[in-house]
Amino acid sequence: GVADAGLAALRDRALALLKRWGRFDIKAIFSPNIDYGHEYPWIKAIHEHGGKFIVLNKESVLYSELHRQKRKERFVKHRFLFEGDAVFFYNSFARDIYLEIGGLRPEQLFVVGCPRIDALVEASQRRHVPKERFLLVASFREPKATINSTPRLWDDVIRLIAGDTELAGKTVVKCRNQAEAEAIQKKFPNVKTAYEPLPVWLEKSPAVVLGFNSTSCLEAMIMGIPVAVPWWNEAFKLGEGALLGPHTRRLHLLARSPEELGHILREAISASGVDYRSQFS
Repeated sequence: GVADAGLAALRDRALALLKRWGRFDIKAIFSPNIDYGHEYPWIKAIHEHGGKFIVLNKESVLYSELHRQKRKERFVKHRFLFEGDAVFFYNSFARDIYLEIGGLRPEQLFVVGCPRIDALVEASQRRHVPKERFLLVASFREPKATINSTPRLWDDVIRLIAGDTELAGKTVVKCRNQAEAEAIQKKFPNVKTAYEPLPVWLEKSPAVVLGFNSTSCLEAMIMGIPVAVPWWNEAFKLGEGALLGPHTRRLHLLARSPEELGHILREAISASGVDYRSQFS
């Protein structure tokens, strides 16, 4: 509309200034999102400069029929039309879903693999045995965004760890940003938090990575690190729509209660150092 046209004009001027001040020609704009409305004025702007708008689609993990169906319904309802030039997908599975949805032409879609996997494979070769076994928790403290229910699961998990002196002293909660790390630290000062990129911590070889409905769990698996998934409270509502759960239990540890999770975590950091990887080979 008019607002988009105005934004496009502003961004066209911004590109012109960047090219003039930076003394380089901007040939393409890359984005991680295929359907963010506030990025579409950039498409018009870069096209005015004879360049391309390319999406490195980060939402390539369409891992359940529920997610695929919801994506289709949303795109069809809003008559989605991709106005950019190309979309790079992690896999052909995701590309085919978008072809079914419509609004994109086959010649716009390319399968290039997941760049993060290359980095993880390299990181796995640098892994070292830590002086002391520790647990890594991939924070999922805001599940309301995807589950639309009271986030009791996260509260149960973090309170279990913070309430156990041994577990708390050997746990690192990997947060998404500094604000989240500070919020958790303020509420649970006996639990260590961090917000560096996940591979930094995976290289340190945690005994177990604890996560829920997150690609962080997949990254740990690629590194050959055991994964524990809590499965109670709102997890039941997701069912097989979750990335990991009872339907994938042959690939990871599954805790159906706080008590069972506590047992798994305490065994992982025990002196005997139970190695769970053999269970999933």
